[in-house]
Amino acid sequence: MKIWKSIIFTTLLSCGAVAAPVELDKVAVIVNDGVILQSDINTAMKTLQANARQSGQNIPSASVLKDQVVEKLIIDTLQGQEAERIGVRIDDNRLNQAIAEIARNNNQTVEQLSASVQAEGLSYSEFREQIRKELAASEARNALVRRRINILPAEVDSLAEQLSQQTNATVQYKVGHIQLRFTDDKDKSEVEAEANELVKKLKDGANFSEMAYTYSKGPKALQGGDWGWMRKEEMPTIFADQIKMQNKGSIIGPFRSGVGFHILKIEDVKGLETVAVTEVNARHILIKPTVILSDMVRKKS
Repeated sequence: MKIWKSIIFTTLLSCGAVAAPVELDKVAVIVNDGVILQSDINTAMKTLQANARQSGQNIPSASVLKDQVVEKLIIDTLQGQEAERIGVRIDDNRLNQAIAEIARNNNQTVEQLSASVQAEGLSYSEFREQIRKELAASEARNALVRRRINILPAEVDSLAEQLSQQTNATVQYKVGHIQLRFTDDKDKSEVEAEANELVKKLKDGANFSEMAYTYSKGPKALQGGDWGWMRKEEMPTIFADQIKMQNKGSIIGPFRSGVGFHILKIEDVKGLETVAVTEVNARHILIKPTVILSDMVRKKS
């Protein structure tokens, strides 16, 4: 799926509910001082179902899909609240740079990207504002990680030495992820058994994307568990620790974290890229913020 399509889907989730008036609405979820309306959930589900039909993608039952959509809307709301709380502001210059980068990544001009967005039923102004929100949310997530983790200079020096010994080259992986979360009403051994059963099905040929849609509670569940292309330095620590130069198609796990059990699939692997040791900084040591956010959602539920 192209980058702008993922962003469009997020936009439709967050703003699609105003597209058609409803006679009666109600609050479905309270998230701190914000709310998610039933109409938000209904419209998001309809949008996802329409997109799936258009792309030929199989999706789970309406009840399972609803759980996944609610999870996504809660995460979006929490990110927006955090960005607002710490006063993150994204100016037009930075926004324009981000949109130009999205267009380049899809081999488009900004004008072609705008046309593509409008073909999906969104105005270009809505698209711009959603990108602004995504950038602000990213800043908020990074701030959350910085508050939680202290990096010692010795750790940075040690990592720089390790990278220099690895001939400054690293492989890129396209990673799929399924997360089965611990809950109060289920024993952890039951969650582990479910994870083992999923791994068996996947190794027997089950479609990873469909399994992620149906079972995953991870931050990318509604994208079929697709985390896209990442170098190991860019991965959540729990991912990077498990990936040891596996081949394309490898199923990894299940392995446990503080929030549940995880399953990875190496969807693809590509070339070597030079990494300058001078680029070593905290981002090579920190875990990716969206994993922390999942833990934050669990604690609020």
